[in-house]
Amino acid sequence: MVNSVGDTADHGASSSVQALPVLDTDWVIRAMGHDPRDYAELVEIFMDELPKTLAALQLNAAGANPDALLSLIHEACNSLGVMGARRGAAQTHALERRWRQGEPVAAEEASEIVRLAVMEAGEALTHWMASRPLSPAP
Repeated sequence: MVNSVGDTADHGASSSVQALPVLDTDWVIRAMGHDPRDYAELVEIFMDELPKTLAALQLNAAGANPDALLSLIHEACNSLGVMGARRGAAQTHALERRWRQGEPVAAEEASEIVRLAVMEAGEALTHWMASRPLSPAP
């Protein structure tokens, strides 16, 4: 359950989490069979969903519907993990874990943590798409 106010000093942004790479595309591409085109399709889906995710976070930042916000955090955590956005996945996972353990979490702060994580991943993915080779994989 979410508390409207609480001890939010440790919001998943510990130094070990900050040391994680924003994006680990190599790991995901290897797991998908070594074809970056398959990963590029995932990137396009993530980027298409990004505005919807941001809008939903803004809508739920006030904390009127804690279940909806928790669902958004969970979905963001999963999406970031699938994309190889290791830092964002760790941040949102830590946030979700705190929330589920009943630690006080401010809805506005939770929304902001998730927003920053998905935006950081989105920027890294945009850069990856712009810099990737256009030639087909062997």
